[in-house]
Amino acid sequence: MGALAEKSEAVQPLIIERDTTTDGRYHVQLFDAPAQTWRTYMVDTLVPKLRCMGSIATHTAEGELWPAVLEKAAAKHVGSYASLSGGYPAWALELFTGQKALIFKRHQGSWEEHEIVYPMVPARCEAKLRGTGTKLSKEEMHDRLCEVAKDHVMTAGCHEGRSGLVKDHAYSVLDARRVGDIRLMHIRNPHGTSQEWHGAWSDGAGEWESHVDVAEAVGYSAIEGDGAHWISFDDFMDNFTTVSMVRPQPEAVPKPSAVTAKLKARFGFVPQVGKAFFDTFFLCGALRAKCLVLNPNDVTSLPRETYPSAEPADPAALHLETNPQEAPMNGLIYGQEVRLRHVATGRRLHSHESTYPEGSQQQQVTCYGGKDDNDLWRVKAAHEAEAREGAVSDGDEIRLEHVATGRNLHSHYVESAVSKQHEVSCFGEDGVGDSNDNWRVVLEEGKKRFRLQHMGTAEGSDGPFLHSHNLQYPDWGFKQQEVTVYGGKDDNDFWIIDG
Repeated sequence: MGALAEKSEAVQPLIIERDTTTDGRYHVQLFDAPAQTWRTYMVDTLVPKLRCMGSIATHTAEGELWPAVLEKAAAKHVGSYASLSGGYPAWALELFTGQKALIFKRHQGSWEEHEIVYPMVPARCEAKLRGTGTKLSKEEMHDRLCEVAKDHVMTAGCHEGRSGLVKDHAYSVLDARRVGDIRLMHIRNPHGTSQEWHGAWSDGAGEWESHVDVAEAVGYSAIEGDGAHWISFDDFMDNFTTVSMVRPQPEAVPKPSAVTAKLKARFGFVPQVGKAFFDTFFLCGALRAKCLVLNPNDVTSLPRETYPSAEPADPAALHLETNPQEAPMNGLIYGQEVRLRHVATGRRLHSHESTYPEGSQQQQVTCYGGKDDNDLWRVKAAHEAEAREGAVSDGDEIRLEHVATGRNLHSHYVESAVSKQHEVSCFGEDGVGDSNDNWRVVLEEGKKRFRLQHMGTAEGSDGPFLHSHNLQYPDWGFKQQEVTVYGGKDDNDFWIIDG
């Protein structure tokens, strides 16, 4: 939303009510890309409050309301606020604009163009990237950015975090300019904080004094704490690995009058209006990611809403809670692709094509602090068990197939490289493996976290369990976190589902 806020004309058609309402009810249009249709969601202005950190949202200095309304509608679209964490920024660009987004991924000094493809289910976590075959050189990529900066909404993914940049964070791309041989990018930390780039061409850097012509050409000005700053394209290349872009076409969004008529025809009411809603619409482009709570001290949870939404008509879609029969407390469902987060360290269970140089020499398994497709695992029934459907229960034996490589999460009596516990690897081909791929799910009563007991080396019910800790593999393991099977039993054995 921080990037979208740079072009207010792209946001205004999404919210049917053009003023604040007297009953706190708003109707938001979002684009369902898998179904290729616009849907209207009704939301109110209550947002969750967490005991550990208070409200998850706050207001901007100007008191803008619309970001919180859009965010809650997006949460309804995907099922929960938690499901909005991470993912492809391009998915959000398509959700809010209804237009096809492009993603450029940096690879060995060039930029490869991708697009999002969806299965025929409205689930963001199922979206995949597919290459289009277009590849741009460094110079061609910057020329492309300069060309589209005026009428496109763009984001960039930072994966390094040097000199004040925030690692694993999405930035808004405001502009791209070339003055002579100097190529620059204008980007913003959408949280609008003073955490900015401190290298060449940053706010107050000496390059602006020695290149007055460049400063004049790009309209340079430094505003302390706004999160916006310039950076050379060379430094951009060193720190950013993805750029997502879309060209909004507000005229393609269904007209509010048409949606209002639909609401009246189906439910017998029309949106109410009150005091000005968009008066402060575009006073602050440097949005906070979460923007407004009304009466935050009174809100301890997200209530079920009692008003119907225009689309979809299914009453179950009115609630952010997921049907408990479809999503158990632990979040494990047979056939589903999931990410597993290690509770103690917050990193995700991960694998990749690289193998251990010693030990089994099978495919490495790590815990990774970033988020990519190598974190995805498919939940399947254990070997020699009948295929299962529905929720995974306490005591079920399962296996986890690494989606990207088709190999199973595996352990054996081979020593792990760092801690000398049992090594964990990925083994087999296309789901085929052996009994060392089987794991028993051990739920902790009343909580979402669980343990995975390795059945191939199990001795009774007290272990060993899938385990991780703060020890890291050396360079051959990319200094990622070691994953083992541990014969003891401690808090480093707990995992939760993370989207």
